[in-house]
Amino acid sequence: MKICLVGPGIHPIPPSGWGAVELIIWDYAVELRRRGHEVLILNEKFGDREDHERNKDLIYRKMAEINEWGPDFVHFNYDHQADMAQLIDAPTAISSHYGSQADPEHRKGYEWIFYKFAKNHSHVFTASNRNIKHFVGFGVKPELVWNWIYGITCDEFRFTNSPSKKFRSVCLGRIVEYKQQGNLQKYCKTIDFIGPQGYGNFDYNDSSYLGPWTQEQVKDQLTEYGNLVLVGYGEDAPRVTMEALSAGLGLVVSEEASANLDRSLPFIDVIDRKSITETELNEVINRNREISVTMREDIRDYAYKTFDIKNCCQKYLDKISEILEGKI
Repeated sequence: MKICLVGPGIHPIPPSGWGAVELIIWDYAVELRRRGHEVLILNEKFGDREDHERNKDLIYRKMAEINEWGPDFVHFNYDHQADMAQLIDAPTAISSHYGSQADPEHRKGYEWIFYKFAKNHSHVFTASNRNIKHFVGFGVKPELVWNWIYGITCDEFRFTNSPSKKFRSVCLGRIVEYKQQGNLQKYCKTIDFIGPQGYGNFDYNDSSYLGPWTQEQVKDQLTEYGNLVLVGYGEDAPRVTMEALSAGLGLVVSEEASANLDRSLPFIDVIDRKSITETELNEVINRNREISVTMREDIRDYAYKTFDIKNCCQKYLDKISEILEGKI
């Protein structure tokens, strides 16, 4: 098949540093090509909604280039590209990677984009199982919404059964208010924080802040920790949870960060960030870490079965085939 993957145009693909959406697109391009498919990546900066009128000529020209390439399927990966699907001759899907899309409290002022999803009658590949009801509520036909567990390349993450920091937890990601690292830093003293500086109440001079890591460092050093802590509210289906599982780490995550995870597993704890006390959260983190360091191989096995790119890409191709065959 000929598949076009359209990126946000914010970071390069593959990204030189941080860029979760760009990493997803690159992983799929590599895996699809490995399977013998032709892949075109378009990663043009069209801007947000208010920029589209000004960039109209550019948008029409780039969509025409996609059509000239003759794809079997086109997958847009940015909310603000919702209007562009109607300019494509081939079947299309749109994915939103906006972390608060299913959270009415934090998505205020953003609802307009989801009505666009429904209006153009494109398929919606949503990365979170809880978002299906959300998109249907905005008018997307249920049969057009698919829970796309995008996965990662698990083989890229080093694994050890004997982590050197088995008594430490890690919070990995850009330092931003919605990830709540500032609060964690104040009352959870067994957590190391890794990620680029952003905004929010956080002490960068504290010894718990280790600065940003390169992707190579993440893939090599993440496995040295006991578990990952991610208890913010602006999460959809965070890539970092899959990375941690691949490296053998257990998870303590907020409800908002728990998409597609099997909550019945002893190394996955989902907490209610609004009601849990500081003492209770510390207890959960410590208990999860103690359990997780004894189950490293089970954790990695779960990651491979559920989130490895090879399995996820096959399901992706199966879904595209269903669409092309007119079954959906």
